[in-house]
Amino acid sequence: MFGFFKKKKKKQEEEKFFFVNVEIPTVLSPIDERATAEDLIQEFLDENNFGEVDGGGTFMSDDGQPISCQITILLKEFNKEHFVQLGEFIKNNVVLPKGSKLAAERGNYYSDDELKDFNDIELN
Repeated sequence: MFGFFKKKKKKQEEEKFFFVNVEIPTVLSPIDERATAEDLIQEFLDENNFGEVDGGGTFMSDDGQPISCQITILLKEFNKEHFVQLGEFIKNNVVLPKGSKLAAERGNYYSDDELKDFNDIELN
C-alpha cells in the first residue's frame, strides 16, 4: 500500500578485497623513504587503474624497537597478472633495502588454496 511491506532487496554479495604488502626488513623513515615509495607505487596504481596504497605500518620488537615496516596495497581485482606487474614495477622503480618483497596478504578474504599461485616476489 504505502511501501511499508515491500521486501527489501537482498544485499549484494560482500566485495572481496585483495590486499598485498610490500614487506621491508628494516625501518624506513615515514616522512622520507616510505612516503616516496608510497607515492611512486600510487602513481603506478593510478596509471593502470589497479588500486591504491592503503597504508602501512612499522613492526616493533618486544622491547619496543622498530624492526621492519610494510606498505599495504589494495588491488581492485584478484588478478595474478596485476600482482606480477606491480612487483616488476616496484623492483625496477622503487629503491628498497635488500630482502624486501611483495606478498599477498593471507587469511582475510582468500584461502591459502586460492593464493597458492601468488608466490612472494623478491624486490631487489
